[in-house]
Amino acid sequence: MVTLPPVFVTAVPWDPKRAVAATRMVQWLHLAGHTATVVWDKHHDHYETFVRMLRSAGQGAAIFLEDDIEFTSNWDVKMAAEIAAHPDVLIQTYSNRNADLTYGSRWEKGKSYLNNQCWYVPPGMAASLADYLDTWPNHLDGTDPTGTDLAVSHYLHANRLSYWLVAPSLVQHRDWVSAINPKRPHGKMRQSKSYVP
Repeated sequence: MVTLPPVFVTAVPWDPKRAVAATRMVQWLHLAGHTATVVWDKHHDHYETFVRMLRSAGQGAAIFLEDDIEFTSNWDVKMAAEIAAHPDVLIQTYSNRNADLTYGSRWEKGKSYLNNQCWYVPPGMAASLADYLDTWPNHLDGTDPTGTDLAVSHYLHANRLSYWLVAPSLVQHRDWVSAINPKRPHGKMRQSKSYVP
């Protein structure tokens, strides 16, 4: 059995398939011996839910998941190996970039960060990120009320931080209509090209 830091899953309770998926993820993680919690969207406010999820991690290391993913085989073993190799940096384990097929796992500049399907933060970063999101200008002025991945990107760039991107992706983004904005494209445009079940 491997050891993982606490896992937090953001989920919407009003969409039955998402609620069931999140609950099953947490149940599977518990059965595998891991600590996992669903952070429910209480107010139809993705941004508030995201910040609350970050604060739930306190000052510790954490893994964050969204409710619309499916795991690769032996996900927890693979995730633990990535964390052991890069314990002090943000690790992103989902990507849908063409470079994933040619370059594989690699360092990326913070400003390139995109997608919050499955990622790890080292101790202290979740709380620091939450403070940053509380004051992120794009949210406060209404420019981008839901862009939590863009906010993470701005945080990394502002702090001159790179992150480790894992390829093949350790999770797949399910072909579901976005719960944040139903007008967003879905299907293959939002799925990993490198994911292996």
